[in-house]
Amino acid sequence: MSHRLVLARQQVTVQQKTLAQQAGLIATMEEQDARNCKLMAEQQQREQQLRQRGEIYQRKYQDAIKNDECACHTAPGAMLDLMRQPSGTTTSADHPVTP
Repeated sequence: MSHRLVLARQQVTVQQKTLAQQAGLIATMEEQDARNCKLMAEQQQREQQLRQRGEIYQRKYQDAIKNDECACHTAPGAMLDLMRQPSGTTTSADHPVTP
């Protein structure tokens, strides 16, 4: 009977250690969750500010070009292609071969 009591006490000790570890993990996860919620709220606020800033810039741009004749026309395709190229890249059209 005493052997079973020793085993039961050992089992209780192991279970207490396991519960303490689990409680520590839960506390860590709760801290990380709170930190993540705070970071997410900050990120959403930054994104909202960027959207608002973009809208302001868009309105200012539209106001600036409303009476500009040139802004009413689409740029030629070749010009748009040049503008779309990544910085530093060149094409054979940029450096024609002289005969």
